Amino acid sequence: MTLVLLKEDFDFAPAQPSVDWGAAFSVVSSVNDFVKIVDQVELECRIWRAKMKSKIADGLEKISHAVEGFDHSEIREQLFPILDEALVALDATIGAYAQPFHERREARDALEKLGKATGPAARLIRKQLNRMEDIRVAQYNAGIDMHYTIVAFLSQYEEGRDDGEVFEDGDTLEAFLKSQVA
Repeated sequence: MTLVLLKEDFDFAPAQPSVDWGAAFSVVSSVNDFVKIVDQVELECRIWRAKMKSKIADGLEKISHAVEGFDHSEIREQLFPILDEALVALDATIGAYAQPFHERREARDALEKLGKATGPAARLIRKQLNRMEDIRVAQYNAGIDMHYTIVAFLSQYEEGRDDGEVFEDGDTLEAFLKSQVA
């Protein structure tokens, strides 16, 4: 029996949240608009994180069942290219959230539109900026966690790992990597 894995069977490609920050900021003309945009983006990003976490967990479970009983070298030959492609796409997503929002041109442009707010309006703007940064960090961290999850899964099929010593999940892998640089 030959192992046949198709990337279409295990869709790991991370779809971006449906909100485009640049387009969202282009409609900001008041503090209330700004709050609504941040609310919308926060919701979209939460949904994205939940869907991606589930999508990856389901995909890895499908792969585990599909490769049962096959030789690790055959699994590596077919599985690694599929998951390497997923990791490249995930890394691009992680990169999109690596830069703090206050450093992005579209965010600066939107803030300039709001003018020189003072008092309660200024406090509200600062609060929204902090929320934006929290959203960015949550997206970035979720991407890193998903990356570690896939790499940990791959570790069980690495050459020389046929002895059963593997990383059970992304958290175990992350802890191991941190211990190596400490």
